[in-house]
Amino acid sequence: MDNQNDVAEDIDRLRKDAAQEAKKVGNEIGNHFDRAKDAARPFADRVSDGAKRAADGVSDAASKATDALGDAGRQIMDGDTRMVSGVGRYIRANPMASFALAVGAGLALSLLFKRR
Repeated sequence: MDNQNDVAEDIDRLRKDAAQEAKKVGNEIGNHFDRAKDAARPFADRVSDGAKRAADGVSDAASKATDALGDAGRQIMDGDTRMVSGVGRYIRANPMASFALAVGAGLALSLLFKRR
């Protein structure tokens, strides 16, 4: 019977020792993961900062392009307005010449399209 008790005590002691070793290994693995995470944090921060700067740059470029297109559109509208205004002044100042130009242009276009 003593042999059985000794074997049981040995198994119990081995079980406790194995549990303690497993706990130590688990703690050690956790420490390695923590150190790896801490080591990777600056790299992740740099990548994040770089991505934010890139996004800000794209946003600024898009804003500038939008402003430039808006300015170009206003310039075209202003040019059209000045041209229409200038044509109106010419017609009021030279009504007969304007009428003759319109008739001549109409005849030329009708002959051009009639031949086709």
